[in-house]
Amino acid sequence: MKSIKLMSLGLVVLSAVALGAPSVQAADPVAETNADVKFVEDKDPITPDKPDVVDPTKPTEPGKGIDPDGNGSGGNGTKSFNINWVSNFKFGEIKIGSTNMTAFAAPTTLKWTDGSEPTTGLANFLQVTDNRGTNAGWNVSVEGSAFKELDESSNPTTTELKGASITLNDAQIVGDTDGAALAPTAVSVGEDILATGSHTVLDAGAGKGQGTWAVTWGADTDKTTLKMNDDKTNATAGVQLSVPVTAQPKADKSYRSTLTWKLVTAPTN
Repeated sequence: MKSIKLMSLGLVVLSAVALGAPSVQAADPVAETNADVKFVEDKDPITPDKPDVVDPTKPTEPGKGIDPDGNGSGGNGTKSFNINWVSNFKFGEIKIGSTNMTAFAAPTTLKWTDGSEPTTGLANFLQVTDNRGTNAGWNVSVEGSAFKELDESSNPTTTELKGASITLNDAQIVGDTDGAALAPTAVSVGEDILATGSHTVLDAGAGKGQGTWAVTWGADTDKTTLKMNDDKTNATAGVQLSVPVTAQPKADKSYRSTLTWKLVTAPTN
């Protein structure tokens, strides 16, 4: 009997040790670090006669240098806030008629300074970059002078082509589609931009317009290729010149209007 009792007691003692209170383990070590970044505005100046332009047919690619070669010009802003490009409007030759005379501006060409193939057949366009980081919005306005006859040295004379008008039609916005919510709005579509005063043509309200955006006029469904007639000799949409017969244009004389495009930081709405 004693041996049995001792054996039982030994089992009880061993069970007590095995089933005792659980041990307390230390918590897993934790460390915290910081990852910091600060964004700054690129205020480096722009060289207007050698602007950087984003190819509107490739709006997600970085801009690169172009040779304007009479096809347009850029603004004198900074790399963070500038008019990258505005096309020159080339209406070519118009036959004098006895009724209202009209013509659409010819397509524009971008000649790249890196030697890559020029981008041709483009609808005339205006392009803006806003990388200021203010999210304040902006707008672009244009003010045009009356068409003046040019002398043999291509200098304007005092002879005016009275009643001539220029309208910007069939506007489409081109930019990175991933940021479509930031897109600006085309304004003054179909309005005579030679009428007295300035005319807003592109507007980005507060919280919009960041990045690079363009407005094209008269492009096909791809938003960049200018609509042309079947034999590709004349544009059929876009920037239109209209000259009344009462303007009495002279044969074999050229006329020019100077358009001043201004980018300002304050939105119009």
